[in-house]
Amino acid sequence: MIPFFRRTRKKMADDNRPLKYARYAVGEIVLVVIGILIALQINTWNEERKTRIITHEYLNNIKNDLLADSLNYKDIRDREAYWKKRIANYYEYYDSGNWTVNQIADSCLVTGFAFHNYIPINNTYSDMLSSGKTSLLNEQIRNKLALLKKEQDLLMIIDEHLIMDTKQNIHELEKYWNLRSSTYFSPAIPGDDFVPVTGGNERRDESEVNILRGLQFHHNVYNWMYKHMNFHEKWDTIINNQSSEIIKLIDSELQK
Repeated sequence: MIPFFRRTRKKMADDNRPLKYARYAVGEIVLVVIGILIALQINTWNEERKTRIITHEYLNNIKNDLLADSLNYKDIRDREAYWKKRIANYYEYYDSGNWTVNQIADSCLVTGFAFHNYIPINNTYSDMLSSGKTSLLNEQIRNKLALLKKEQDLLMIIDEHLIMDTKQNIHELEKYWNLRSSTYFSPAIPGDDFVPVTGGNERRDESEVNILRGLQFHHNVYNWMYKHMNFHEKWDTIINNQSSEIIKLIDSELQK
């Protein structure tokens, strides 16, 4: 295309020899400028295309993280539902009859102890934060992700404190009962329903006061566990709603 313009311009310049060189020089400059502008535009298009490809890759990875995190949280909630049922059955058994202290004590360990701490799956966004690449995301998605991470971090902090409180109660309980010794507890494997253990002869020489104090601490452990699980249940809506909003925004951005 440029050689054609040059031949045409040269022919026109030849028709008026006094202005030949002036027109020729101006024409050369114009052609150079046009060539530079075209090259810059092509380079800009290529860079934008590369950036768009990278951004879409990040968006897809963030979406996959959010979906995986949703399944991760659902798994926690499913396991907690199982343990909540067992703990509720434990209290129902405790309140349902005139059981001896030893019978109640033997039945405590059947439900066991469990901790379900939440560790979010947000590797892609965390990587973008550390590498300074969040500017690739549009402002709305960037703000939503920042808010979600803030909620996830807060949830992990509260989780940690709740688990520490529960473990402290277990530590107090072990002052009165050796939870790791079969001398005091009959072995039991948790099933779908609570099954009390009726024994206790091994503890006839143990102090009645210590058994009662141990029972109180055992109840405290389950109370903390129950609070922990209820806390997750309330937080479930917050995390899932925010994740769903971000996924919708990502889908909209990927369609552009």
